Amino acid sequence: MTNVFRRAGLLLACLLLGGALSVALGQDANWDLRNYHLYNAWALLTGRWGLDMYAAGIQTYFNPLLDIPYYHAAFIHLVDRPRVVAFLMGLPFGLLAFATASIARSAVQDLPLRSPRPLLLAFCAAIFGLSGAATVSQLGTTFNEIQVAALVLLGVMCLLRALSGEADTRGRGLGFVLLGGLLFGLAAGAKLTAAVYAPAAVLGLFRARRGWRAGLVRGVAFSAAWSAGFALTYGWWGLFLYRQTGNPVFPFFESFFRSGMVPPVSAREMRFMPETTLEVLFYPFHWMDDSTLTVADVAFKDPRFAVAYGALILAGLGLLATRLRGRADAVRPRVLLTARLRFLLIFCGSAFLVWMGLFSILRYLVPVEALLGVLLLVAVAVPLARATGRPASGTGMVLLLVGAGVVSAAVTRYPEWGRLEHAPPTAELANVTLPPHSLVLAWAPPQAYAMPFIERANPGTRFLGVTGELVSARGYGLWTQWTARLRAHHGPVFIMLIDDELHWPEVLGELGFSLPREHCQKFSSRVSGELKLCPLVREGAAPG
Repeated sequence: MTNVFRRAGLLLACLLLGGALSVALGQDANWDLRNYHLYNAWALLTGRWGLDMYAAGIQTYFNPLLDIPYYHAAFIHLVDRPRVVAFLMGLPFGLLAFATASIARSAVQDLPLRSPRPLLLAFCAAIFGLSGAATVSQLGTTFNEIQVAALVLLGVMCLLRALSGEADTRGRGLGFVLLGGLLFGLAAGAKLTAAVYAPAAVLGLFRARRGWRAGLVRGVAFSAAWSAGFALTYGWWGLFLYRQTGNPVFPFFESFFRSGMVPPVSAREMRFMPETTLEVLFYPFHWMDDSTLTVADVAFKDPRFAVAYGALILAGLGLLATRLRGRADAVRPRVLLTARLRFLLIFCGSAFLVWMGLFSILRYLVPVEALLGVLLLVAVAVPLARATGRPASGTGMVLLLVGAGVVSAAVTRYPEWGRLEHAPPTAELANVTLPPHSLVLAWAPPQAYAMPFIERANPGTRFLGVTGELVSARGYGLWTQWTARLRAHHGPVFIMLIDDELHWPEVLGELGFSLPREHCQKFSSRVSGELKLCPLVREGAAPG
């Protein structure tokens, strides 16, 4: 019972810390929020799918499940309480911190240490990872990466329990595997980018212990539970997308589903992928230089991945050298990795490789970043104990983590995705007046943030979005359906611009409109910045 109260106290402290840090960092105003996070939840809950089309661009088709809490808090219930909204948005970080600290405690228990100082070591390891660039910069934001990372690491907690001797003794190992798989599946369904962590977990379960039959049973159980979790958070949305587009994961895997909505090419972001063999081998070391954009579309600098990655490389080389000399087992006591430590190494390593091969986008790597302190501990303590024949110093490991953390903090430059000083209302937009039954063309993102406010002031207004992906889809179903919506509208048509910049002017002419730039309305909000609404003049050419 004491252990239960201790865990509850840790969880409460982590939640309070997450909320407080979120408030301290300021109000979220990132690009994705201005583009689709507010709009997607509003569109789902108010039935806009039958009225608007492609309003937030290709991101209109992303699962809005995780956006619903922010929409209710910022747009409906807590409009005049921005700090309360920020505090609530920081709670997922509290869950992430709780999971990370618990995993670190499990790892410390398995490490060959003398005077291990388990609580202090776990705290230092957790802080090292949780203070990383991807995690801190997204704390309290609508990117939703912290939310899915919390689910993933809570799942890792369960899998570590399944691999513990206590779970085997009590016959609860498979139950923890099922619970872990469910949490991983919930995370992947809520945000598809989290699916990369499932194969890493399956590989870790299979290789953590000897005996392929037991590993196979764990892998199958995990996969079945993962499928159930994925169905819970994504099944409804996948069915909806299939009915709308013919592709349950639209716009992804279009070359497989062939919905005919867009060209059958990859929708993945490829610009952050490593380009050379050296980059593939040493990519984390490139993140110590903020002069070029590597795995983020804003500048940042963080040595934590390089520190942990370098330590693991040196540990591997040291082990290889020892084995080549053939002296380790004969001269010194053999220090083996436990099943839990082996799982963590396999999970983080394979997740990193899959991430690098599919995305190489820093924001998606929070679960691995949070565990960097644990990886650093394993990379130093195990080889040191093996080399000296005695457990490593717990005090020395504390000093190592503190030193690495202080140096990393001094060097780190966090990505700036967009934050504001807290001021009510949390979500707002200057009033805009439009004629009844107006249609607004949102010409180039991010603009969808403004749409709920425009429609609230002008009921009946409809929205169509225009992006480069739409323009490139001429001759496909997306363009055909979009132009049909435009053609069916017989009321006033407006164009909404950012910074008075008109992209793809030839498309406007093809659609049968001209932009005289008269009678335009300028309006703004703290989040969206300045926008402009201008009436369009029909030139008589039928769109299509």
